Amino acid sequence: MPDSESIDGIHPLEALWRSGTAKEFYERVRVAVEDAQAALTGTQEIGLMTYLPNGDGLLVESLGYVNPNLLTLYCRDDHDDACTLMVHPTNVTLLLRIVTETIEEPRRALGFRGAVGRR
Repeated sequence: MPDSESIDGIHPLEALWRSGTAKEFYERVRVAVEDAQAALTGTQEIGLMTYLPNGDGLLVESLGYVNPNLLTLYCRDDHDDACTLMVHPTNVTLLLRIVTETIEEPRRALGFRGAVGRR
């Protein structure tokens, strides 16, 4: 017989693991980016930013997740230094922008790494 804290016979922690919180967030971002990319014209490109609590912005170059609740954002700061931000989905704000590039450089593709690291 399931204990009183279980949901449909599944312990709450197991239910959280199965819900794939980070994966669901990741998939929603992936779909939003793909939809925005499909609407690009000419010299437009996608810009995905996240912001730290101090207000500093990071340009997201690729992202992944470790379930149940850890996103991994591979970014560049304002000095063009690489950094990795590991964050719970409820603590991240992403800004998806379509920007017009005036510099003749190839478009940067936003990467999606899927599940990363250990569980």
